[in-house]
Amino acid sequence: MKWISVKDEMPTEKTMCAVWIEAAEFHCNASWRRCGYALVAYMPEQEGWCEQHIKRAMKFYPLMGADMNTARITHWMPLPDPPKEAADGPTR
Repeated sequence: MKWISVKDEMPTEKTMCAVWIEAAEFHCNASWRRCGYALVAYMPEQEGWCEQHIKRAMKFYPLMGADMNTARITHWMPLPDPPKEAADGPTR
């Protein structure tokens, strides 16, 4: 799977995606770039990414300390299908 730029294409249905988030951290009158990936839902009916998922992702490294107001998703990719065993339930 490859990363897809949000400039080129957006997901078309409500779905969880792997996303690349870039944000800034401000410290001692300087701005530091923070970036990392997370699982975030795309909500076309709300015209955007789930803000709650982004906030949760930013609490963890490497986005810890980043400013939510500067956060932007630059790339995304669909998640792969689950393993057949997981989709069918436990095997005995």
